[in-house]
Amino acid sequence: MDFDYELEEVTIYMQEDDFKKLVEKAKKIGIPYQTLINTVIHRYLNGGIILKDAI
Repeated sequence: MDFDYELEEVTIYMQEDDFKKLVEKAKKIGIPYQTLINTVIHRYLNGGIILKDAI
């Protein structure tokens, strides 16, 4: 794939139940779970998601 940006490979550890829910939600909307993780992180870092405790 050709991207207009560089990708960095990362490894994360998460609770098994959270991972299962993540995979389930990604399947439901028809995208790979990695894409869902990337989208959530990207939106958070760019102000699209605001955590209640961070206010």
